[in-house]
Amino acid sequence: YHTHILTLFFTMATTPTSTSASMIEEENLLTSISSTATASTPAADNATASKKTETSAQSTAARSTVPKHIVSHLNQHYVDHSYTDYAYANDDDLRLMKENSRSGGAEIETKVGATITKTLLGMSCSYGPMKSKGQGGNVMMPFPGKLLEVLDRGDLTSIIDWMPHGRAFIVKQPKVFTAQVLSRFFKQTKLMSFTRQVNLWGFKRITRGIDAGAYYHALFLPGMPNLAMRMKRQKIKGTGICRIPNPIQEPNFYCQYSHVERVQRSGVSIPLPPLPCERIANLMHDG
Repeated sequence: YHTHILTLFFTMATTPTSTSASMIEEENLLTSISSTATASTPAADNATASKKTETSAQSTAARSTVPKHIVSHLNQHYVDHSYTDYAYANDDDLRLMKENSRSGGAEIETKVGATITKTLLGMSCSYGPMKSKGQGGNVMMPFPGKLLEVLDRGDLTSIIDWMPHGRAFIVKQPKVFTAQVLSRFFKQTKLMSFTRQVNLWGFKRITRGIDAGAYYHALFLPGMPNLAMRMKRQKIKGTGICRIPNPIQEPNFYCQYSHVERVQRSGVSIPLPPLPCERIANLMHDG
């Protein structure tokens, strides 16, 4: 290729004038050289593609040889959707476990099953039934118990409600929930504060399907306050790591698990707690 170019330049330099015939010959020579160069391009492309394929294969092989402890560390950044079914445990039995764990365990074992009994007996309750604090009033119920109370009322279902399967809940009207429910039951005024408590108590969020936007916890089921007492709140507000959604492992409560019945309320409705402004007005009126 280079020899042809040098020959062409040498010929042009030593020839003072050029006729039309010589110009045609030069053009033909250049065309021939260009064709030769173009003909060699596919081979070069094939070589480049082969190198890319080899590099990709080496990269894949490198990833497959990553140590298991590193893979395990990476998996910790994803939301863990493992789920244990506690729905077949009787809440009265759980209450007996709390009151008398020594004698209750053997009696409950035949009702609930040895495996679930052993698991629940090994869980300590993070809180118990709320008792009077004396003249100062009642102690503020922890978040899971208060949330369960709100969901089991039955008169706020248009705002916050259980999903049809009873294993997860969803806030249907966030604005109304913030204005009418948060300040009444949770002494909060921002939805973000409520969501933070949900996350701190270990609830997991569903991101796809019919239940998208709903939250669930294996120990949080309708009409089972003694089961919810075994939920644990994180001692710190975060690890600085935002968990990556893991929709592939999210449970399908419509197909994989039996539905949980809701609490059947009588026709007598429970009065709603007053709003902060209403409490102030009542105090001023009483004064």
